[in-house]
Amino acid sequence: MPGFRIGIDGGSTFCKVVLMGDGDRVLDRCMAKSGWQPAQTAARLRNEALAAAGIDRQQATGVCTGYRREAGDFADSRLTEIPAPARGPASLRPGCAGAGHS
Repeated sequence: MPGFRIGIDGGSTFCKVVLMGDGDRVLDRCMAKSGWQPAQTAARLRNEALAAAGIDRQQATGVCTGYRREAGDFADSRLTEIPAPARGPASLRPGCAGAGHS
C-alpha cells in the first residue's frame, strides 16, 4: 500500500495539488490556472509535487475532486465537490461535528 497521498482539486479556474505523507504531513502543494488543458495542468502539478518530494507515482494514491475531477486519468478515486470540504477535516479529526452526521 502506498505511503503517500496526493489530492488534486480540478477547479474551473485553478487546479490545486497537495501531497501528504506520514502523519498527515504536507510535503508539497502547488496551484496554477487550469487553462485550456486542465488534465495536462493537473498532471504537470502532480508530477512537480512528486518530483519535489522525490517520490515515484507508484508510491502515492491519488484522489481528484472539483469541477474538472474527470479531466485526469491518473486518480485512484474521484469525489464530487459537495462532500469534499467536509471529508478533509473529518479525516484529520474523525469525531468532529458534521463528520458524517446529519
